[in-house]
Amino acid sequence: MKVILLLLLFPVLLSAAPVVWLIGDSTVRNSTPGQKGWGDFLAAHVDPEKASVKNAALGGRSSRSFLREGLWEKVRSQLQAGDVVIMQFGHNDGGPLDREKARASLKGSGPETREVTIQESGEKEAVSTFGGYLRRYAGDAKAAGAVPVVCSLVPRNIWQEGKVQRAGDSYAKWAQEAAAAEGAAFIALNDRTADAYDTVGEAQVKEWFFGDHTHTSGAGARFNAALVADALRALPVTAPLMRPRKLVALTFDDACISHRTTVAPRLQALGFGATFFVCEYPGVFENKEHSMSWEQIGELHRMGFEVGNHTLTHRHAPSKESAAWRGELSGLDERCAAQHIPKPVSFAWPAYQNTPAAIAMVKAHGLKFARVGGGRLYDPLTDDRLLIPSVSTSGGKEDDVQRVLLAISRCDEQHPLVLTFHGVPDTAHPHVNTPPELFERYLKALQESGAEVLSFRELMLRLPGMR
Repeated sequence: MKVILLLLLFPVLLSAAPVVWLIGDSTVRNSTPGQKGWGDFLAAHVDPEKASVKNAALGGRSSRSFLREGLWEKVRSQLQAGDVVIMQFGHNDGGPLDREKARASLKGSGPETREVTIQESGEKEAVSTFGGYLRRYAGDAKAAGAVPVVCSLVPRNIWQEGKVQRAGDSYAKWAQEAAAAEGAAFIALNDRTADAYDTVGEAQVKEWFFGDHTHTSGAGARFNAALVADALRALPVTAPLMRPRKLVALTFDDACISHRTTVAPRLQALGFGATFFVCEYPGVFENKEHSMSWEQIGELHRMGFEVGNHTLTHRHAPSKESAAWRGELSGLDERCAAQHIPKPVSFAWPAYQNTPAAIAMVKAHGLKFARVGGGRLYDPLTDDRLLIPSVSTSGGKEDDVQRVLLAISRCDEQHPLVLTFHGVPDTAHPHVNTPPELFERYLKALQESGAEVLSFRELMLRLPGMR
């Protein structure tokens, strides 16, 4: 009977979906409050029907200490044929060889070793080069039938003359050499991320780090994870495991109190990005039962969300040049500055109304992207970046719900989706209310679709030619 049972189970065992293993340091996996690693968000890009993701990275580890502490053995012993091992080290590989944390590797990628005596323990250890440890991990993975993928380390938030500092003559170079020596796939993540950072600019990248110049916030980690995912889609060995790129931006209007109390915590738990287009809505903003305070809007920024410009008092676009309307734009900026929120680059047209004169003023003000209505997907090839269409979630009838769900199902990287929400719930304006239970239905649909759920600004930065 046992033999028969094993025979019945054998086809199931053979068809087990592969695992994408991640090994590395805190830039890959991070549990410190306010900080995240790119590996914390990679699963959203992997097709769950084709593979699962197990993030075995651990903060503070180097290529050497990950091996010495037995962390690699825990992964190696579980590897199966068809698995993928993605490795990224280098941030902690400097320092003393024989004291303090004794986690440094030798510089380079060659086969040389050096025997050291750890001062604190008296133990002897043969220390390899940085590349030598990566070759060990790649070789072990291949021996188990797994696919090794070596990543060069993501750059730190250190800038020189307007460019982020690269590691092309050290750890990034040695990682590439190790991958070549072992016949492993290689992702030039240091260059890939640095190029993206240079394009985005120092001011924006600063907002993607938390606590120091090494560790990213949730928004920064999501951005880096998307870069890794795009590289994996380009590798023949990993492309079949990846979801197609499906891009969605969430936007929320009018500074409703539920944005801080209901929406933001829920999105943060899911790792979703969002933009909150804020204003001091006349007759509502001072009412704490309906509207956020500026202190709460500042909290949204510190949680990693984008704060966008919706004019100071939700004033509609004028038909001609207007100093007063220009003041609406600058007045909102001043409120943001008082909360240490960067000057917004994203704008939402109040009531979706716009005019040629107002478009010219928005452009002159330095706003780069602006959202209108339209009820359709966005076409980056034909739509003006100051007139980006969106799909409204207003309306609780089943026809309205199906309209939103259909847009979620149909969007892709060529035709991204921008969703417009108001309050969840909206106690001041019931006609644009989204009940929390309906909001959850939309969130579930987004999760199941595998979409990258971004802020409005992040969506724009993910599209070629929009940076």
